Amino acid sequence: MKPVLKLYRGYANEQELIVMGSVFRPTTQEDYDFQKKKFKNARSVIRMFRIKTQANADVYLEHGDKKIHTKTLDDGFFKFCIPLSEDVGYGWHRLSRKHFLQ
Repeated sequence: MKPVLKLYRGYANEQELIVMGSVFRPTTQEDYDFQKKKFKNARSVIRMFRIKTQANADVYLEHGDKKIHTKTLDDGFFKFCIPLSEDVGYGWHRLSRKHFLQ
């Protein structure tokens, strides 16, 4: 199973682009009808708060023609600070991201 990559809302200014997020270990969550199985629903809610982060995971980000690499910290958090040589403008921008486990 693949890890879960959670991106937080990033931002940019005149000098750099900031992208942050966390990598979580995969879960074994199954699809189920929560209205029929109330105890299973309660157990699933408790499991959501016990999710573990993935330390030292490789995360790659592609911005334009650049491919940037970083690793997560012990708490699963990562941060990209990409220097900008040109004005990227205002509004939402598309980025490509990938994560790999070693």
